[in-house]
Amino acid sequence: MRRFFLLVLALIVSLTPVLAQASIEERRVLVVLVFDQNCKAWCAKVRPVMKELEQEFGDKVKFSELDSTDSVLPNTKKLARELGILGAFKDVMDYVPVVLIFDRRTRLVKELTGPKNKDVYRAGIDKALAAN
Repeated sequence: MRRFFLLVLALIVSLTPVLAQASIEERRVLVVLVFDQNCKAWCAKVRPVMKELEQEFGDKVKFSELDSTDSVLPNTKKLARELGILGAFKDVMDYVPVVLIFDRRTRLVKELTGPKNKDVYRAGIDKALAAN
């Protein structure tokens, strides 16, 4: 019985890195637009660019928006927690619009404040896609 237990334990230990790598590969790069309802002009410039990039990258990248308006902040923090980016969200929620780009391991790759050229966002996404 002890040999069986040790064999099972060895099998679990040897498969853990493989399973962890598989779950990371299943995750997608995450791009998050942080905005608030009072941000009209600048946020209106960023949102269409995000929509274009969402169509361009398809299933390789997950796009999300987080509203930092006080009236919805508790729900937004809950969503940020579910996405695994609550700390990054709290750091930037007062500086809208902000685009946060995370790699598959939910590590922040790029933080872009204010409207940017589409190529700037694309370069950040490409960098996140290339990260391990």
